[in-house]
Amino acid sequence: DVTVVVPEGGTLWDLAERYAPAGVDRASWVAEVADRNAIDPAAIRPGTAVSVPVATSPVVAAPRSAGQP
Repeated sequence: DVTVVVPEGGTLWDLAERYAPAGVDRASWVAEVADRNAIDPAAIRPGTAVSVPVATSPVVAAPRSAGQP
């Protein structure tokens, strides 16, 4: 998760545009974030700190061949 401060005029839908992974239903993402932060999406205020989930890529490690740094 990352903490984001809601900008002036910002909404959870705006945050969804930036932070929701591609292909994720935005309404579900907004509902999850609202529930996770115990906030009413319609009553969010500028300056509110909101914890939002972020997708990360898994790190894949490959063994080195002998003689390679």
